[in-house]
Amino acid sequence: RTARVYGIDETPVPEQYSEIQSITTDLSQGRSLPASRTETLCETNGSITRTTAYTHDAYGNVKTVTESGLGIPGFTSGIATTKYADEMTGSVYADMAAANMLSVPVETNVYRNSTTDSNLLTTQATAFGKYQRGQSSSRGYFFAPSSQTLTIRGNTASTREIKYNAYDYRGNAIETETMDGQRTVHLWGYGGTHPVAQVQGSSWSA
Repeated sequence: RTARVYGIDETPVPEQYSEIQSITTDLSQGRSLPASRTETLCETNGSITRTTAYTHDAYGNVKTVTESGLGIPGFTSGIATTKYADEMTGSVYADMAAANMLSVPVETNVYRNSTTDSNLLTTQATAFGKYQRGQSSSRGYFFAPSSQTLTIRGNTASTREIKYNAYDYRGNAIETETMDGQRTVHLWGYGGTHPVAQVQGSSWSA
């Protein structure tokens, strides 16, 4: 048989010189996720080997990170666990999950040796809010932190917190507040892309 090569000329040419050959390969769906990592530090007195193991959820998010071989007395391992929006309760987190915001860390706990309450060292949590884009709800909504807290456990717990009291329609924080009630107004310029000034001791409504 013959085939015509269009765009070159109208002369029929043998098909074997114009055919397109295809190669079939097997493809596996999904992505590769790290399961563990081993690091060895060599010194004059010997070597130290540190191993980090990972677990993931169904979406590929890191659920736990376990480090062993830390070389710290009383620490056989350090364990960090992370929760995401679909694991939290509340309408905001349900809306975030419905919006496929499934990879945003909400709470991270760090433990010593095992994930029991008595071995909990720190908790870092972010509370989220749902904010309107502009004066009309027809412009939609966005999700952003309403507060962030860090709790350090010990003989007595110590907590640090910052609140995000207000955002502009671009999603920029325009008023923050510390635990002692100190408020700061943040002014944004260049089309809301860069912070240009801060006013401490004031509120956005003022």
